[in-house]
Amino acid sequence: MKRFNAFVDKRLPERARHKLSHKTIYILPTGFGCCFLGFILLLFVLGTNYQNNLILFVSYLLSSVFIVAMLYSFHNLLGIEVSCKGEYFVQTKQELKLEVEIKSSREIYHVFYGFEQHNRQFTHVAGSKNSLKAKLLYNHRGVKNVSRFTIMSEYPLGLFKTWTYVRFPLSVVVYPQPMACQIAELANVTVQDDLGLTAQPLFEGDDFYALAPYQQGWPLTRVAWKNVAKGQAWQIKQTAHYVRYDRHVLCLADMPGRDLETQLKQLCYLVLDLSYGQQPFSLAVGHQMLAESQGEKHSHQCLRLIAQYGTVPDSKTHSSNDDKGLHRHTIGR
Repeated sequence: MKRFNAFVDKRLPERARHKLSHKTIYILPTGFGCCFLGFILLLFVLGTNYQNNLILFVSYLLSSVFIVAMLYSFHNLLGIEVSCKGEYFVQTKQELKLEVEIKSSREIYHVFYGFEQHNRQFTHVAGSKNSLKAKLLYNHRGVKNVSRFTIMSEYPLGLFKTWTYVRFPLSVVVYPQPMACQIAELANVTVQDDLGLTAQPLFEGDDFYALAPYQQGWPLTRVAWKNVAKGQAWQIKQTAHYVRYDRHVLCLADMPGRDLETQLKQLCYLVLDLSYGQQPFSLAVGHQMLAESQGEKHSHQCLRLIAQYGTVPDSKTHSSNDDKGLHRHTIGR
């Protein structure tokens, strides 16, 4: 099986668009086709032994049907184009809908498609450009490489199975299911008043900060005259303008969960919540740090970092025990 997979991968490199030709289409008799061929051989032997021209004629006629069915089955998939590419984001145990475009200048009959050999769905492609809705389901987080996409047909009589494999440049980021968690806010620590003195912000707004010894040249309007009237030393009132900066720093170590997976779920919740609110934030996961930013691109980078934290990189295998193809879309004329 490994040799066959290596042979297929060599003939079908990974690319976004594939056009099926005689080099990429495989054809073999089905179980019914093998029985049909055996019946033809049986008729031929009987007709020869008993020198019965009618039995021989039937065997020749069925042989012609067998050969014509083989040609039609092969021609049914010949020349069609399939394409798909991109990076997809999905939660664990949530169906991912992949749209595979299929294009043909003629009608294609009795086509089955899917990412695995089971759970394929029948469809009829009525020429031109159509879309196949393939669904995948992942049970564990990580960055997954999608297995080979299979297109199969048993048209016209079910005597032959004609199929092909194609590989697309697809990657799926499977992040943990979000778990509700509180957001911690951090504030900036230094501001300056109008005299150039640095103050530590305790609250927002312009307000009295402290008394400082009076120095020559400072405005008399700032002098604490009530204290001077009591016979105390000259002092000046310091007021500071406090500005608070709400900055979200998300750190895996700060999550209240008891185990790693729970902490990652809480971290996912905060990332999605802040991204939905268009708020800037930074992310620290282990020894990796993403600078403060916002937007869809930053959100995807954070989800990818969370998804692949502590996991083994997914190699480009042909099938995975993690995912199952669930295909329930039909295209008609």
